[in-house]
Amino acid sequence: MSYDKFQIESGITMDLMKNRGGGRALRSTLSKVLSVGACSALMATGALPVIASPASAATAASQVAFTTAPPSAVTVSTNITTFKVTIEGTDGNVANNDLTDTVTITSGCTLGGTQAVAAVAGVATFSALQITSLGACTLTATDTSNTLTTATSGTVTSYATTATKLGYSVAPPVTATSGVPLTSFAVSVENGAGAVASNDLTDTITITSGCTLGGTVAATAASGTATFASLIIEAGSACVLTATDTTNPSTVTAAASSAIALSGGAPAKVVFMTEPPATALQSAA
Repeated sequence: MSYDKFQIESGITMDLMKNRGGGRALRSTLSKVLSVGACSALMATGALPVIASPASAATAASQVAFTTAPPSAVTVSTNITTFKVTIEGTDGNVANNDLTDTVTITSGCTLGGTQAVAAVAGVATFSALQITSLGACTLTATDTSNTLTTATSGTVTSYATTATKLGYSVAPPVTATSGVPLTSFAVSVENGAGAVASNDLTDTITITSGCTLGGTVAATAASGTATFASLIIEAGSACVLTATDTTNPSTVTAAASSAIALSGGAPAKVVFMTEPPATALQSAA
């Protein structure tokens, strides 16, 4: 019996031996290859000799890398799905030193939760990190125990939770002139914490009041915010504006502004305060 080839490659099915006389082949999948020392004796139909494995390829620590990436979308102020950062050598394998260094995450976003973790066997696992601000950013992993090359994640976008209410993100003015458009103001679709929500971002917002309104009283939100630039208060006093989500009125709570003091504008027209009768008797000459 003779051996044609013997290769050690993790995860690849290989011919371990071939019997030339009988044409009998033996295949096996190696699930693990030791990086140092010798492989244990391999047993198949007959005993195989101990085969020495290659020397370890691990090199000294030079960099960190996201070996399990953070998700691309997260909910604000909620623990991010677990991700991992590995201390590596230049060959991209786990390094042979600095295996318990502390790895710290920083970002252009505001972070909360656990931002620094000590590596175990060269791997730092983050399971309680939060992004507490809204928007898109990247995460940077730094070995704060030694000077190693940092790693930057892909873009992570932080969203608010489900819409529950409206809020004046830009408040209306506290004074206005009758018949003149109000200074521009904005209404946002928000979650319970007052952040722009991740749903209902194009709802229609309508303004009502006990005062007489004119101009544009309804606007469609863009990215969760509706802007009103031509709303007019025609008449009234101490006018409160109520913003209602007319797309989802039952699930999104309306918002009321502060009272707006109305002053008279320059005369622009005359109106009948009391309409004349439709018919009348002709007077005698």
